[in-house]
Amino acid sequence: MKRLILFEVVLLFIFSCGDKKLENLDLPLEIISSDTTFLSVGYTQYQNAKFHVSDLGNFLIIHQDRKLWTFHFKSNTIVKSLDLDTVPIVLPEGGMLHARFFEKDSSLSLFFPQRSKIVNVDYHYETVKEIELKGLSDIDLTFVSKGDHFFINQSLESVYIGVMNIQSNNQEIFLNKTRFIAEFSLETGELIRTFGQFGERRKKLMERILTEGIVLIDYNSENFYVREVAGDPAISRFNLSGDLVAEYSLGTEKISYVLYPLVNGDFFESQSSDQFYSMKMASKERVVSNTLSRKKINNKFAFESYLLVEDLKDLKTYSVETPAFQKILHATESKIYLVSNHPTKEDLILVTLEYSLGDT
Repeated sequence: MKRLILFEVVLLFIFSCGDKKLENLDLPLEIISSDTTFLSVGYTQYQNAKFHVSDLGNFLIIHQDRKLWTFHFKSNTIVKSLDLDTVPIVLPEGGMLHARFFEKDSSLSLFFPQRSKIVNVDYHYETVKEIELKGLSDIDLTFVSKGDHFFINQSLESVYIGVMNIQSNNQEIFLNKTRFIAEFSLETGELIRTFGQFGERRKKLMERILTEGIVLIDYNSENFYVREVAGDPAISRFNLSGDLVAEYSLGTEKISYVLYPLVNGDFFESQSSDQFYSMKMASKERVVSNTLSRKKINNKFAFESYLLVEDLKDLKTYSVETPAFQKILHATESKIYLVSNHPTKEDLILVTLEYSLGDT
């Protein structure tokens, strides 16, 4: 009788394992073609500029300070440049962190974090509405300057903006109280909710680490996709109400998820943790990311980067080594657009890669 029970348990275990999909990491990612375009945007460092794809996906908006450039994907050229200080409109003082362009009516939404204001501007550069965002300071959160975390849609009644806790010097509070996304009403400006937080892997190390930013966020098909830059390969998917609806743990075996604390708070003496450098959704089930690792070889630092395509449906990752210090701006199921600075000239470069997924 005992043997029969044991046999049934073994069979149950085998059938249970058979139902679960296994992760398949680092399959070949094939680059079919590569094209480079010089962007005529003056002396612009991609780390300081912001990049947004227009609502219908035909244009890339590049902006730094109060200057904007419009790049047309189809013609592969800059079709318009704009200096907001030269148009007849009174804008809030302080830097402009984000700008969104809507093709339907050629309007703009401009975000000024120091004033907590969004200004909606029409085709004639006249102010349609000014929205003051309220409630964030009451819970010790502030807007994040790193990343392109500003999500606004003309069909929605809310705006979603990247945030973090203000107490970055107190890591226990910072790691436990930080929320990644804040939702505000576009009618009243009131804070509706915050959501997304550090996972347990990061919370275990109550010390600062050396990375570029803290989190990557993108939006697709009424879902937000959130990934910490270091320490954890997981991607969390939230709906518009801030509910966690799925979590995926793919990533890559080409980087380490070990976190290295800062040595005496000195960036130059510290080892940086491997990280996810940028991330964009090609579709609801396909994530395009790249990584960055800094390694010391013969007493000199060397940088290593991999481009990843993660299939969230079939739990497969495809990867290929690529040049470091490139930021992913946009991705489709056949193309990836990245930006970097020319290594010897004061030029911004757009790199367009056509790719395919290798054999499984």
